[in-house]
Amino acid sequence: MSKKPGCLKTGCFGCLGVTVLLILIVGINFLVAWSRLDDQPIQNLELTRPIGAAPTPAVAGRVLLDLSQGEFYIHPAPEGESLSVKANYDETVFNLEEDLSTTPGSSWTYVVKFHRKVPFLQAIFHQLLSDSPDPEVHVFLPSDVPIELGILVQEGGFEAELGGLWLTEAEIIFRMGGFSLDVSEPLKEPLQSLKIEGSMGGFEADRLGNASPRFLDVNCKMGGAEIDLSGHWLNDCDLNLGIRMGGMAVLLPEDIRVTGVPDISPDPLKKNSEVPVPALNFNMKQKMGEIEVIR
Repeated sequence: MSKKPGCLKTGCFGCLGVTVLLILIVGINFLVAWSRLDDQPIQNLELTRPIGAAPTPAVAGRVLLDLSQGEFYIHPAPEGESLSVKANYDETVFNLEEDLSTTPGSSWTYVVKFHRKVPFLQAIFHQLLSDSPDPEVHVFLPSDVPIELGILVQEGGFEAELGGLWLTEAEIIFRMGGFSLDVSEPLKEPLQSLKIEGSMGGFEADRLGNASPRFLDVNCKMGGAEIDLSGHWLNDCDLNLGIRMGGMAVLLPEDIRVTGVPDISPDPLKKNSEVPVPALNFNMKQKMGEIEVIR
């Protein structure tokens, strides 16, 4: 009677097959990256759209940024200049697309997409073997037109300075990445809503009082956040904060009323003062994590 091969022998051959397959995959990606070293066209783009520069009227529009695998920066455009994008990247590895569309009612939507166009291992080997720079994309937003801002960032991060802009609403979604946000001076008008949602990453937001969002919704999981609410508040704000498998720290300004936080007094004296004081109304949800509100 013939003997069946033992489990150990079968397992060893199975592991050997997987190992060989992995070596082949890595080797193929290495060779492809190596073959592209002689062709490294570096793009230095400057794209300008006629939005925000005189004599364009202040027509409300949307800016949608879909960004991955790079370093991204958002700035207020210099006074009198329109919406623009400046980018520096290796076009054999990355791809940048932008599009401006308008509707019969004269509203407009501007979309910028930046993604890696080769597999992850090829991009890693290409970066290691070549002297190409890290990809950078800078977006400049005009301050004299109302803008609804939407940002999706994945496997990357961005830094944003929004001080002085005219934003109506803003939504930020991050996946396996993070960002830092600063509102260094008051916006042209209070923000109607700011929504932040993310997983497997974190963010830091400074001086959100200068944006004075009427509604602030933040939901994070498997990550962390630090939210600084200092700044010049012009109205009440309803905050819906949620954390799951992570931590969130919220820093309060001194001269504002607070409700919904058990350990912090609403301070009724300020509520009855001659000059109305804006209120921050908290609603918090925590699961396998913690939200710490600090004054």
